[in-house]
Amino acid sequence: MVRDLLRLAIRRPLATAIVIAIAARLATFVFAFYVPITNEIGMPVSPSLLQPWIEFEFYRKSLEAYRTLSLSELYGLFVEYYQRPFADADGHIIGGPVFPALIGVFDYRAGNTLPLALVYLFFSSSLAAIWLIWLRRNNVGAIWLWVFALLPNPFWFMLNVTTDLAFAVLVTLFYLTYFRDRWAIRHVAAWVVLLVLCVLVRPNGAAILLFVFLDFALFSSLSIRLRLTVVGILGVAGLASAAYLFPYFATEMSKLTSFEYFGHDETQYLEGLFAHLPIWIDLLISWVSLLAAKSAYFTGLRPSSAGIAAPWLILRAAAGVILLPGLIYALFYSVKRERLFVWVYIFPIFLSSTQDRYNLAIQPLLFLYGIQAYRVLWLKLRRDHPTPPRATLDQT
Repeated sequence: MVRDLLRLAIRRPLATAIVIAIAARLATFVFAFYVPITNEIGMPVSPSLLQPWIEFEFYRKSLEAYRTLSLSELYGLFVEYYQRPFADADGHIIGGPVFPALIGVFDYRAGNTLPLALVYLFFSSSLAAIWLIWLRRNNVGAIWLWVFALLPNPFWFMLNVTTDLAFAVLVTLFYLTYFRDRWAIRHVAAWVVLLVLCVLVRPNGAAILLFVFLDFALFSSLSIRLRLTVVGILGVAGLASAAYLFPYFATEMSKLTSFEYFGHDETQYLEGLFAHLPIWIDLLISWVSLLAAKSAYFTGLRPSSAGIAAPWLILRAAAGVILLPGLIYALFYSVKRERLFVWVYIFPIFLSSTQDRYNLAIQPLLFLYGIQAYRVLWLKLRRDHPTPPRATLDQT
């Protein structure tokens, strides 16, 4: 029986990986429903409980604002901020409407958490299946598919009803719609709508808008006139988005000194960690160390901020062993448009505090490039391939 199942799994690696991914998510969901999982700050996380994350109250208040304030009153909140920018330490004026809409539509509240929790189970399972199909089309082998099916971060953000998974869904649909050899009208309409939704669900969505702007400006095959028209429209949309997102961005930037990387805050890195060295060597090493630390934290290779048990810490960090090489490979060796996408996506994140929650939307890309990086390393060790090949992705 077991041998037959193994043969079937080997013959049908993609189907097996999808079954593993969905079954594991369903099992985790049911388990956490009855036995809540404790997060890093000691709070229980479960589909049966209202999520204990600090930003939820902000989005709940945003929902109330959308329900009770007129457009002119909402506009007035931003006018008031710009009349005295930076005077208020909290520039989180109002959250994008997408996540508050989810809270409202599914009436997410204490005692009624299951409807939206089930939607998040569906989101996570669907994303896993979509990306597994994509990875298989990019010649990823059976074992790697099974590893991807069980990466821990997606399970966590399935249980945590936050903007992270909703944003990952939109970025996935945008990416698979945008990156194709040819667009039909329906493709353009789809990625435009998805682009707008990305901006309206998380501030990171502005990076997707910036990517489209740069992609059209640098790589588009359209005529000069049409390209300038599109770039102009995107530029106006970008300025409007910047006015909406700047208060949020300024507030997040003000928190940099309170976030530590391996025991040192960003100011310490920028001012130099090695006072016994000449100043220019000190700064050079410290700044490179800051980039390395931010990359490690972004891919999950970080210590616990609350002393979680070692097995859970190792499990959480395991994905980073693949994702960190994938990030490096993506930034320097991937094909030019994917390279631009990754550079632009991580740019605002690296300006602020990096956390592994922010890699969820591009985790499959980093996973694929991580596999590429290990393949190249193996070939170089065997001296069968002296230079790293460019990744060729099949998004069609």
